[in-house]
Amino acid sequence: MRLYFAQSVIASLTICASLLCSACGSSQLDLEGKSPEQAADAIKGLDKKITEARLQPTVQGPSVVWITWLANSGPSPLLMEQTDIKTLLQSIALAKGNDNIGWVLLFLNETGVDQLGNKSPVLALKLGWNMETLKKVNWDGVQNWQLIDLASIEGVGPFGKNAIDAYCKDGASSYGKTFCTRAGWRG
Repeated sequence: MRLYFAQSVIASLTICASLLCSACGSSQLDLEGKSPEQAADAIKGLDKKITEARLQPTVQGPSVVWITWLANSGPSPLLMEQTDIKTLLQSIALAKGNDNIGWVLLFLNETGVDQLGNKSPVLALKLGWNMETLKKVNWDGVQNWQLIDLASIEGVGPFGKNAIDAYCKDGASSYGKTFCTRAGWRG
């Protein structure tokens, strides 16, 4: 009886493991053979915080992925969003058919209030990652903050200074040294 029970448990675990593995394999982002619009739709489907995605082909070089991200409101949107940003970057870096992507640009927005009192997205930071670098990342070993340190700062919007201050206030001497220095944070 014990042998039968042990065999049943092992068989059940094997079935569960194979189902999990097949689900993991099918979740890989596949951009192969897709038009820029189809690729953008696939990227937009990666996270509900992505309000817009574009794959911008260029005349003289690789394409650029443009992603508009609406951060959760909070004191430090960069710190709060870095886990989801890591997942997004990993999906793009490991995607099938990503060979023609050269850069990933992320427009990190926060919810603000316009001149008429209506809530609307307002740019905090525009961050860029070189795709060659992202393809070299050890995704199992990299920390979220290390990916932020790899980002180039392509622009600072109206909420950007506050986002940088909140991120660097605690992290400038530890996790965010490179990013905070590049951002010109003086604390």
